[in-house]
Amino acid sequence: MTTTTAPAANPATKVTSVTKVTSVTEPHGLTATENGAALSHPRAEILALTGLRGLAMFGVVVANIGLPSSVPGRLDNLFDTKWLALPLFVMLSGFVLAYNYPQLSPRAGLRRLSRFYLARFARIVPLAVAVLAYLLVLHSAYGVDGWIVTIFKDQAWAIGLLGCLYVVFPALVSMVRATIERNGFRGVLTVLAGAFVTQAAIVAVLWSIGGLEEDSLRVNTLFFRNPLVWIPTFVIGMALAFVVTRGFTLKVRTANVLQAVSILAVVAVASDYTSARTGRFLSYGLVWAVPFALLILTVAVSRRSWLARLLSTPLMVHLGVLGLAWFLFHKPVLNGMGERLAHGSNVYAYLMVLAISGITLLIAEGAHRYLEAPARAAVMALARRFDTRH
Repeated sequence: MTTTTAPAANPATKVTSVTKVTSVTEPHGLTATENGAALSHPRAEILALTGLRGLAMFGVVVANIGLPSSVPGRLDNLFDTKWLALPLFVMLSGFVLAYNYPQLSPRAGLRRLSRFYLARFARIVPLAVAVLAYLLVLHSAYGVDGWIVTIFKDQAWAIGLLGCLYVVFPALVSMVRATIERNGFRGVLTVLAGAFVTQAAIVAVLWSIGGLEEDSLRVNTLFFRNPLVWIPTFVIGMALAFVVTRGFTLKVRTANVLQAVSILAVVAVASDYTSARTGRFLSYGLVWAVPFALLILTVAVSRRSWLARLLSTPLMVHLGVLGLAWFLFHKPVLNGMGERLAHGSNVYAYLMVLAISGITLLIAEGAHRYLEAPARAAVMALARRFDTRH
């Protein structure tokens, strides 16, 4: 906003103040009506966190495309650990839900709970059904056994995980809110410590039954794909949301340092693992709880920090808006192009990675604009119409 004062015509003339308002248009996030949001939100969307979601999804897509063979080994390792995006997404989901629905509880009333669950349904189910329908059409045309499972199992499991977390969210956020309201900052520490200890206990149990060994992939998978394993990470995100809404602040310089340290820690660990056992240990939220929590917290409370400003740019925010559609549609597209798409080592291989990323992003744009956003709005409009008739 800028204010200018009009000059007087002559010294005897009374000076009048003319205020000219110049509005700065922010990027449209997930809570914008044009993106299908239909529920009111008590607080403005933290666009940098939407951008963080988009950045993580870009990493997942590039990892699935495959980097050129000439990239350094550490960089290849970093992208190969694409599963580290999972604890970040789960923690972000806990934060965003608690930030927008801090007062929700199992006793909130049928109408309020149904609106919450309908909004979550409209967010994920139409896109998932569209992708599945597309795969079924291709399967009927080509009839390759096991093809749909191979391509869609990760997406189907992720949707199922989100659904399970949505179901338990009202009960969890009610307990987290009550603990923090009773004990203040000590309550925050209690919730975070409890979640961290639970994560450590899960990894300890997995280790004790041999789930981290080189030949125990099945045991590891059963744990990794168990929604209960991800509840502590989800709860950490909720606790961070209450820290932010209770007015926690950080100096920009402090936030900048914490963000840099967190990123360096994640990169250092993720790019240097050398065994399947280490990779399986790292795939759980335990190792990433502290750096990811610091990233989310510092970005949320310090909008002028370097990372928050980068993630709040229109491009990054839009990538975050397209994140779900990008995740669901990119694997079917990539499957039609080949298993590893960037075999070469010259500049054309790198350009190919960018080109294929762009193709998948364009498809995600269409899916979001013509399916996800209209479906979200239509489901909630139908719910409101049902309310007026009853």
